[in-house]
Amino acid sequence: MTETRYRDEGYLDRSVALENLETVSEWDLLVIGGGSGGLGVALAATLRGHRVLLLERDDFAAETSSRSTKLIHGGVRYLPQRRWSLLRESLRERRLLTEGAPDWVVPLPMVIPFRKRTEGWKYRVGLWIYEQLAGTHSLGGASRLNVASLATAFPWLHRTRFRGGWQFMDARFDDARFALALAAETWSNGGTVLNGVEVQALLRNENGRVVGVHARDRETSNGYKISARVVINAAGLHVDRFREDRNRVEHRVVWSRGSHLVIDRAVLPVDVGLLLPETADGRVLFVLPWHGHSLVGTTDVATDDPVRDPRPSREEVLYLLEHLQKSLGVEIERRHIRSAFAGIRTLVNVGSYPATGESRRTNLGGTADLSRESIIEHTEPGLISVLGGKWTTFRSQGIRAVELAEETGAISKGPCLCREFRLARDRAEDLFGNVDPLTGADPPTDETLVSFVRFTVRTQMARTVTDVLARRSRLLFVDVARAKKIAPVVAKIMAESLGKDAAWIGDQQRAFESVLSQFEAPEIESG
Repeated sequence: MTETRYRDEGYLDRSVALENLETVSEWDLLVIGGGSGGLGVALAATLRGHRVLLLERDDFAAETSSRSTKLIHGGVRYLPQRRWSLLRESLRERRLLTEGAPDWVVPLPMVIPFRKRTEGWKYRVGLWIYEQLAGTHSLGGASRLNVASLATAFPWLHRTRFRGGWQFMDARFDDARFALALAAETWSNGGTVLNGVEVQALLRNENGRVVGVHARDRETSNGYKISARVVINAAGLHVDRFREDRNRVEHRVVWSRGSHLVIDRAVLPVDVGLLLPETADGRVLFVLPWHGHSLVGTTDVATDDPVRDPRPSREEVLYLLEHLQKSLGVEIERRHIRSAFAGIRTLVNVGSYPATGESRRTNLGGTADLSRESIIEHTEPGLISVLGGKWTTFRSQGIRAVELAEETGAISKGPCLCREFRLARDRAEDLFGNVDPLTGADPPTDETLVSFVRFTVRTQMARTVTDVLARRSRLLFVDVARAKKIAPVVAKIMAESLGKDAAWIGDQQRAFESVLSQFEAPEIESG
């Protein structure tokens, strides 16, 4: 296929993207990081007419951005913290995403149960404020559920423990697949996105201004010296690595691990979301329908080790299961856990929280009160950094970063087409009748599996077995056992598509087995 056809159809072509590295003498913006932050910047800049290059070391949304709670939410948990500006922004963005990407971001009813009438009134007042802040961006007002209605929605709840509940609207999405859609949209509009290319260092001119990067293709080991008028550092967990390149600025971020469990629907069936607003670590607990099963999360554990593939600890798994049992009357055994995964949040440290040390790791509630707001920083001439943030506000965050880049005078101001956000429908659904044919109730046929894997290689820049089974499909997140079984077959299909040999297949299987272990629930039985 030619470059034009790929761009017109929204297909990602890695070979064309690598050619662009050789032929483009200077980019307007070079974005470091292919998570929600970097993708938001790249799309916003492309829609403003800038020549954009995004480089991702691993794969799009390979880290935190594929390990979220799968909600585009207005931020009801921020009500007690009175973070009004974050709430208004989140509620506005939630509405814009449900309207602009209806195949990707879908409204979801959420229920808050209560045991006492005083609790019920407190939640009612909170939801009234929530709707007032939403204004014209509301997805629908709150409604009261009596005990019978609550039992209908959640038959496994202990009826004597709750006197009723309040239902309100939020929205859900599939984070990794949404990230791929953003990459494709950026590509369709003329931007260049590349996975598997690591930025090794910033490039400076004789005056010390950042004027590009040194990068390396991790597949071929080819090195590149890439020029750009502005570099936007959206490296997520690793944002301080480039901010501190010459020790000019202080450490600004801290990290928090959030863990989730995917529970067999047979023991925990949900068709709408459930929210428990008061837990031991100060976070809310969600139970959500996801790919035919139930997603439970999340924890909030401070960490000094932002590893790329974090694993839920035994303590976190027990914490989540304890809440299911004590608060909801549901007993879950390890065999009911189909997958367990964790992500590392990047939070902005405003100085009131220890940067390092044991005090950060002593309990589950260490970072729950830190802001989820983002900061767009002009770090030094030629370098802008995106710190913090979350999926719900990725779009507005990207716009602010590009506007700051324009304000520096390094690039011209372009007309903002990004405020009218529109995202094309999922082509996988058109081709396979299912947005994710590998996670269905029945295993895919041999023909479907071959077609799907080839599709991800040819049109979505899938380069590894993990790319396919963790992000093009969500099978690794949904069912570890099935992912383990199917991985060798996927490796062979990919090898045929990519022209790889038997040694590559063996390397891929070993690499996937290493990743697989991060998604297996730890032993939780005592003794």
